[in-house]
Amino acid sequence: MTNANSSPALTITDAEGHLQLNWETIQQKAEGMSLAALGYAISDCHSAGLAAFALAQGGCAVSKTQGYYADEASVYHAEVLVRVEAEKK
Repeated sequence: MTNANSSPALTITDAEGHLQLNWETIQQKAEGMSLAALGYAISDCHSAGLAAFALAQGGCAVSKTQGYYADEASVYHAEVLVRVEAEKK
């Protein structure tokens, strides 16, 4: 799946209409980020997840849930761990 710019989409829509991570695209994005950028991305995902949760609790419909952002952060975190392990060798 691609977006209007012909680059791989970061999200896909499942059969029920929920936005899901395109894991491979997010992983590729993470591999191209610096450690500092990965740290900022994890922080941003955490903040966005908290905001999504608060909006959902307030009765607002959100297209990206707290879980979506937690999943995205986990991909970035996994990339950080890969790099830390590579540094040890």
